[in-house]
Amino acid sequence: MKSLKFLLIFVAVIILCQLLVFAEEQPRWQDICKGSKNPYCVSVDKAAYNNDSHPIPLRGIFLGKISGVVWKEKGEVVSNAGEAQKLAPQNAYYYIIDNQISQPFLKLSSEVEVREEEPYKGFIQP
Repeated sequence: MKSLKFLLIFVAVIILCQLLVFAEEQPRWQDICKGSKNPYCVSVDKAAYNNDSHPIPLRGIFLGKISGVVWKEKGEVVSNAGEAQKLAPQNAYYYIIDNQISQPFLKLSSEVEVREEEPYKGFIQP
């Protein structure tokens, strides 16, 4: 009887672990662009770079691909879970940027230069 109870608990733990490992992560931000005529949405699927509002060494740095747009009110959280909490400094549109290395992140649209192509497009990237 004890071995049956142990077996049932063991199987339940294995199933629970599989559910946790393979559970699809919900997107942190909801993209507003589906069916929207918002002018910021034309930037989706284009490359994002730091614009001239940044210090000189950071200007022109490739951030990633724009995967969506969100509206955030001043004071709303714009950081990822597990990161130091960052609040929106103003009511504004933010680009959802996917750099394919870490989690997608938000960047104030007024701080981004949008370009058609990513750097090294067509080359093999690591």
